[in-house]
Amino acid sequence: MLSILIPTYQSDCSALVFALDRQARALKEEKGEEFDYEIIVSDDASDSIYIYSMQERLSGLANFTLLLHDKNLGRAANRNALINAARFPWVLLIDSDARADRENFIAKYWKERAVSSVVYGGIETATRPPSDEGNYTLRLKYELAAQKRRSLHWRRQHPYENFSTFNFFAHKSVFAHNLFDTRCRNYGYEDTLFGFTLQEKKIPIKHIDNPLTHVGIDRNEEFLQKIRLSLHTLCALNDPRLDAVGAVRAWRTLHTLRLDRIIARLKGADRLLEKNLLSTHPRLWILKLYKALYFCRLKAQSTSDVPTSA
Repeated sequence: MLSILIPTYQSDCSALVFALDRQARALKEEKGEEFDYEIIVSDDASDSIYIYSMQERLSGLANFTLLLHDKNLGRAANRNALINAARFPWVLLIDSDARADRENFIAKYWKERAVSSVVYGGIETATRPPSDEGNYTLRLKYELAAQKRRSLHWRRQHPYENFSTFNFFAHKSVFAHNLFDTRCRNYGYEDTLFGFTLQEKKIPIKHIDNPLTHVGIDRNEEFLQKIRLSLHTLCALNDPRLDAVGAVRAWRTLHTLRLDRIIARLKGADRLLEKNLLSTHPRLWILKLYKALYFCRLKAQSTSDVPTSA
């Protein structure tokens, strides 16, 4: 009665699938006819090397399905495709760069189905980089700084803020009129907007201590690229529900002071900030400045011919 759904792009999540299948099979043996499951991975037009790897490693799993898309749908639409493909009334959405460290992870969610139609388990951050090659310090600092807002205490006090699709359990009926916003094709904000939708529709979220470990720690250059993509998404959305996002708040303040276009035309500022952010000792306050500068450029460019870099 549970569909485990994993969207993926340019990654092989076979290890995660094996771990979840082992737990689900154990629960099925315990519950008998009361429990059944499927695992669906939806690959959003990745390079063939990732697809072949998953096909080869996961071909023997009886309850596994790999959905392949010829064209890239985008982050939101790929998740919607998974929900539409799910056969069972309960779904568990999990990002592909997760690791299941708790052996009772699925069983704990399954016990919550009589309590709430949406249950969020949380995120833990891997404290070590995935490789000794490359510089991962910026992403590690960013993730570790976010741990306070990811604690169970904070989440219960702010149930709809910073909602993430990384790891949550829900009844499929929740998505009947509340699919992910398909304007979110690239990195960022499809989960934030979904959280706001739940709040607007007054659909309660129960927060529990049932985290997955985030192991997708990017190198500094890759993380900065993701940040730039997320700011492009943020600018294109132009959604008032996102006014509390730091980059939007900074831009609005500068715009009120008529400083935003001046900031947008600062030559060499981005390179100066990137020098620190790509170093082995990046500062998170410099990252905030970088986001504000980049977002000012995007907003200015949307109404005039302001260069995106200098």
